[in-house]
Amino acid sequence: MNPGISQNTNNSSSPKLTSFIEALKQRQQSRGSLASPDRPSPFSFPEINKNKELEKKRIEQFHQARSKEWAGVYSAKQKQMEKRIEEIREQLKILIKQVVKFDLNVIQAVSLRTREPGNYHINFFEHIGIVIELMKKDIVEANSWLSLYNQRSKKIGHYWGMAKKKGASFTLNDERQIATSIG
Repeated sequence: MNPGISQNTNNSSSPKLTSFIEALKQRQQSRGSLASPDRPSPFSFPEINKNKELEKKRIEQFHQARSKEWAGVYSAKQKQMEKRIEEIREQLKILIKQVVKFDLNVIQAVSLRTREPGNYHINFFEHIGIVIELMKKDIVEANSWLSLYNQRSKKIGHYWGMAKKKGASFTLNDERQIATSIG
């Protein structure tokens, strides 16, 4: 190998090499100026952690606000439902008083003797009989529904008592699920 050729190659590549090294130095210095102590680089580890913490706090605040809002809506619906239930109970109490009064009036009307019986009395008593018969059907249905409701209310208390006592072995038991699905 010719020493002149290798020297020419070194001389010819030497300016390229020095310009490359200078370009790297300039690039590093320009990056250094971006990441100066006054201004942290956007890719520094503490800055990333700080951003993550801020994002976590924002998410946490969002969830807290959402849960407060949901609790407000839920409690408002719950209060509205309780108010409606109380209104219905008051209506039922009034209805019970009216039924008792009706019962007393019917007993009084049936027990009185008629002085001069006529078609009016026949029609009157038949009308009372029809009204009572219609009420009887509704009352029988209401009684059966109420007795079923009372029985289920007792069972629900038993179910939740056992669920608290025995846990998942009770609530996820196949035999119990079949029994409750039937009724």
